[in-house]
Amino acid sequence: MQIILLLINIESDGNTDAIGDNGEAVGCLQIHKCVVDDVNTFRARKGKMKLYTYDDRYSMRESIKIAWEYFTHYVTKERLDRQPLAKDYALCWNQGPYWFKKEINESYLNKFNRELKKNGFATN
Repeated sequence: MQIILLLINIESDGNTDAIGDNGEAVGCLQIHKCVVDDVNTFRARKGKMKLYTYDDRYSMRESIKIAWEYFTHYVTKERLDRQPLAKDYALCWNQGPYWFKKEINESYLNKFNRELKKNGFATN
């Protein structure tokens, strides 16, 4: 959960009305529609009745829930063949569910590491 709060600082500085990526990413976590779609797919497979709306991206509470479910599905020991590190969550959020198969976005990782240090966490 603390990682999600750090990502909120990076993505929008807590602004629930933030709009980025030419209007494609919105809310405090700068969530794209495809993230909502992915999480709703996971929820439907589990038989959960409540699905998220695109407007939920403007709610900090709902955005945090969306991010948590996204991470619970994608940032796992089974997918990585190792324990996830803090940077895995950040890179997944920034680069998508196959971040570990891509070249690392060093700029975003540096922002994340600065945010970790600023909040008293060790970087990895």
